[in-house]
Amino acid sequence: MSGVVPAQPKRAKELCTMRCPHCNCKDIGKIGANQYYCWGCFMEFNVSGEEVRLYEVAEDGSLVAVDHPPELQFGTGA
Repeated sequence: MSGVVPAQPKRAKELCTMRCPHCNCKDIGKIGANQYYCWGCFMEFNVSGEEVRLYEVAEDGSLVAVDHPPELQFGTGA
């Protein structure tokens, strides 16, 4: 399952403690239902159940799935 990793907590109030699964940045914005954007590395990711999928944003605005995501660390950032 390339590009699929365990999900972060699903509750919306935990968005402020979420970190980007690609660069670990806290500067995350919600852009849709279970869809987020990282202002640190400009990646998009979506949360579906227990999985997170990472996407690069192409020059034309389309999303390109990341096949081999980095080792991810989830938590509150403490």
